[in-house]
Amino acid sequence: MAIFETTGGEVMRGKSAGVILLLAGWVVGSGRVAGADPSDPASLLPLGALAALQMNNLGAVVGRLEKSGLVEALYSTPQGIELTKRPDFKKAMAGKAILEQQAGMSAVEILTTILGGQVAVGMYPQAGASQPEFLAVMRVRDPARWKQLRERIEPFLLLADQVMNVSRPANGVTQITVKNVGALAWGDAWLMAGTKADRLPGVWGNLQGVDSGKEKEKKPPFKSLAEDVDYQAIRQQLGGQPVIGFFLSNKVLKSPDGKRLISDKLDNPVASLLLGGLIEMVGRSPYLGGALTVGENDFALRLAAPGEVGKLDAGRKALFPAAGKPGTPRFPAVPGLIGGIAWDRDIATWYTNREALLESRALPGFDQFETGIANILPGKDFATDVLGTLGRGMTVLAAPQDYSYLDGTPGVKLPAFALIIDLAKPKEGASLMNLFLQTLAAILNIEAGQQGRQPWVMTSETHNGVQISFGDYLQKPKGKDLPVVTNFTPAAALVGNRYLLCTSRGLCKQLIDTLAKPSTVEESAATPVQADDWAVTGSRLADALALNRNLLEAGGLRNGRTGKQAREEFQAMEDALRQVEKLRLRSVLQPWGVELRLEGSWK
Repeated sequence: MAIFETTGGEVMRGKSAGVILLLAGWVVGSGRVAGADPSDPASLLPLGALAALQMNNLGAVVGRLEKSGLVEALYSTPQGIELTKRPDFKKAMAGKAILEQQAGMSAVEILTTILGGQVAVGMYPQAGASQPEFLAVMRVRDPARWKQLRERIEPFLLLADQVMNVSRPANGVTQITVKNVGALAWGDAWLMAGTKADRLPGVWGNLQGVDSGKEKEKKPPFKSLAEDVDYQAIRQQLGGQPVIGFFLSNKVLKSPDGKRLISDKLDNPVASLLLGGLIEMVGRSPYLGGALTVGENDFALRLAAPGEVGKLDAGRKALFPAAGKPGTPRFPAVPGLIGGIAWDRDIATWYTNREALLESRALPGFDQFETGIANILPGKDFATDVLGTLGRGMTVLAAPQDYSYLDGTPGVKLPAFALIIDLAKPKEGASLMNLFLQTLAAILNIEAGQQGRQPWVMTSETHNGVQISFGDYLQKPKGKDLPVVTNFTPAAALVGNRYLLCTSRGLCKQLIDTLAKPSTVEESAATPVQADDWAVTGSRLADALALNRNLLEAGGLRNGRTGKQAREEFQAMEDALRQVEKLRLRSVLQPWGVELRLEGSWK
């Protein structure tokens, strides 16, 4: 099933194949990304790699990507249009055409032939050298097509004998050495390239023996990366045989004198609060790993950082769920939920330990922040009186807006948003939040008079047994293109220990109805404890953007697009989003460490 359906034509299909060729070539050639199983591509690499990238049956994914129309959709974006105008892109397309003509097959066929089997790229340390060594090894999927490709390429080697040394070091082996660059070698069913020529014979010697079935007499046994203890641990932790996997030793994240390259302090408070725990685990982990699996209509990318959360200091430990606690709260199932963010943090502990977590230049901003809070909540200390009332869970979500409170619509139509705060002290916390809301509304009402718009009148009502405080208009604003602020009618309510602060009274009521229902989901010992949960539904996001189509297309015109280009760009973006069923990012606590999961599904 296609990922994205678009009309491209032969020209766009040619570009699609070229981009796939360039991207796959970059992945295989760079190597900078990060008991042996013969089906594991890591078995192709020698032991001792600091970092490795493995690909297994990537050809099927490349073929599906080429047929899906995804690349054509990307070409319709402003960035894609600019890319096609670049001289280096045009040169790449010309080179692709020459390669296809000489090889007698399309770029996608070349890729599926070479990358369709097993591919492994490794980075190795070099004694006495500052630059690492790289090695790429590929076991081709289709030996017959590979033979055809070699027969068409080999005659050109004679034309480059001044810069290349071509040799036949063994039966069925061709090796090409380029001085100060590296070497390339191939056989009947494999291809390899490395920055050090003397590394290749041991590797192709192993491949020749494996491929021919001959016993490797009088040769030392080939020790592969798949036998590395740390690599095996990552495979066990992530499980399965992914389409793409990577392994990274922590040595790569350290300077020559053994110091961490990842700072233990951040300069951004928001980044510290949201990502500080994960970043610290990455810095401490002895090794890292990742696995990408791709199904017919879904994918999952999992990144592993082994380590013990319990050994972190108090400030960083506060950024993960407490032992024995459920972790991140679930998203309330409100109708038409577009997406949201939920996390589990002990914000009070993080805040009081901020000097140990943040660089000194980030600290003065907290004094300014507390001064601003004091103006809204006079006589209250933020660290003790406010943060002391908070629980650990917090959720931000977006849902469709309801404009029944207007006689018209805003010029910019925004979704309704809600902030759901778990309170450790519900009564005290709700009172503080209501005071904050009333003070904020009073300040905004002063600005409303200066800006000539309708002020809010704070009132209340009961819904499903819950008291709602909300801002309403004395008279409904009228007009077609009302100010952006008319998207908001602030509303707040307390449901159990959860405080709801919403930009829409309608969304507040929906949340009350949803949270009032008993949960039908049963927790089990196998349910992972989550620190973060980010999710979005593409089709619903597309619906929200479609409400502002004219405005977004006008922005394209201001950026130099023609009317047709602006319409086509928006349509491509909308079509792409409507194919996305869901995109979800989670950080999950495991017995062995922390795992980051990115999952997606499409129509």
